[in-house]
Amino acid sequence: MVRLAGYGLLGGFVSTLATSWYVYDLRLVYRMIAADRSEEAGDWAVVHVGLDDISADVAAVVGRAPVAVFDISHGMPPMTAKKRVKAPLAATPARPEALPIDDAALDTVFVGFAAHEVRSSDQSASLFHELNRVIRPSGRVIIIEHVIDAANVVAFGPGALHFRSPAFWRNKAESVGLRVIDESRLTPFVRRFEFAR
Repeated sequence: MVRLAGYGLLGGFVSTLATSWYVYDLRLVYRMIAADRSEEAGDWAVVHVGLDDISADVAAVVGRAPVAVFDISHGMPPMTAKKRVKAPLAATPARPEALPIDDAALDTVFVGFAAHEVRSSDQSASLFHELNRVIRPSGRVIIIEHVIDAANVVAFGPGALHFRSPAFWRNKAESVGLRVIDESRLTPFVRRFEFAR
């Protein structure tokens, strides 16, 4: 029985590592996140939590650098900020409830694997309020996230409980006046949500 439990733990560990390699290191997600926005991204920004994995890839697809990169891990619990820090572009420290940029300053905001790290429901609502505030009337908010579904539960085991359901993201967006424009799977483990006013 102990041996069987050990094999189960080892299998879960290997599954998590393999999925993480597939999603983050193989970089399929980062090549796809902005593929259909390359012509329309306009003035764009990135929101992350201490690990900026997407700015350089989005800039390569869009053809220009972002207006801003916000690191919203500041003021959050130490375990929230991602441990691996990779920052191709300088980030501005920010809080989920106060992105330091003017109203309607952006055409597109990309939020990469960061929204689920905002644990409090109130703070999450505040983040969506801010995302809505900073986009122009024709602007878009694009969020890429793992969600609680069968693929992520198999891949991450109990760690998948850290993620949110697709309905959670849709409800948060709709609560601040954003509507779902598109929802798609970038990989079996990652979804892309596109919201607009």
